[in-house]
Formats: sequence, structure tokens, C-alpha cells
Amino acid sequence: MRKAAHETNTAVFISSHILSEVQTLCDTVAFINNGIIQSVESINGGIVKENTETIILSVKEIEKCREILKSLNCIQGISFKEDVFKLIIDKNSIPEIIFKLAENKIHIEEVYKKHVELEDRYLEIVEGGKVV
Repeated sequence: MRKAAHETNTAVFISSHILSEVQTLCDTVAFINNGIIQSVESINGGIVKENTETIILSVKEIEKCREILKSLNCIQGISFKEDVFKLIIDKNSIPEIIFKLAENKIHIEEVYKKHVELEDRYLEIVEGGKVV
């Protein structure tokens, strides 16, 4: 359906609560709550969230790392669960974060980008929840 719509330059509207299927079929989504469009976003292998991305970071020196992370302007949000940090950061700021941690002798065990799923984004926008 996506290919046919693209080839004929046609928009197809799908209203569904099965978000995994919407993520597979659509290239743009609108989040609607109480009849009001809350956000319109593109999908490219994950949800595009303006100018931020999410990374997962695992280190040994947790408290020291937390203090350094709090001092960085490129970090928009920090959460910690099950021995890993989840960071919402400005796009393209991973090198700056890694450099700052290495400069402060923080041993990085693992770092990777987390692609936000449509369901996570829905909860964040429509239900007011935070992506954790």
C-alpha cells in the first residue's frame, strides 16, 4: 500500500490503534487526542522527534557520570533504570558526550542509539507520559 500510494502521489488515511501496523504502513503520522491534532511527525525507521535522539549509556562510575551528564547543555533529559542511563540528547551530540566522559575518566561499557517506537511516542504525546 505504501509503494502504491507513493507511485501515484496519493495520501492514504488510516485510523488505527494498532500502532505497530501503523508504523509499518505509514511514512507520516498524526497524533490526535480529543479531536485535536497534537503532533504530525515523519517515520523513518523510527519516530523523528524534532532535533533530538535517544541513547542508552552504561558506565561503571554511575554517580560521577550523572554529575557530568547534568552539566552538558546538549542533554535534554536523563533517566536511570536497571544500571543504564537513558538520555534524550540534541542530534549529533554523541561525540561531545563521549569526549566529555572520557576526559573525566569515565569507563564507558556500552553506548547506542535507541529508536523510539510509535507506541512510546503516542504515550509521550497523547497520554502525557514520558519516554523512559
